[in-house]
Amino acid sequence: MADDTQTSEAGPEGKHQNVIYRASSGRKTVFSFLFLILLPFFISLPAMFIMRLQNGLVSDAIGHAIMAVAFTLLMILILYELIFSRCVPVSSLERRKST
Repeated sequence: MADDTQTSEAGPEGKHQNVIYRASSGRKTVFSFLFLILLPFFISLPAMFIMRLQNGLVSDAIGHAIMAVAFTLLMILILYELIFSRCVPVSSLERRKST
């Protein structure tokens, strides 16, 4: 049985450097602004839902609940992008400066 493993010698041109991508300041600003604009509407969702149920608008409350779930997913995605677009490990920055 033949040995199918291949060994490769890592030379200077075979060296792989990690490239770090960060979000631009414009993208961070847009996501921050979008999150702040949508936040009051998101916070008022439970109050609107409860008021619809108290007034006997159950069929409207069901549609409102579906839209609330979609809006919640949208806010989670915006928050995730907002938080992790700013996160760059210090060790990665040090490696980048040293090259």
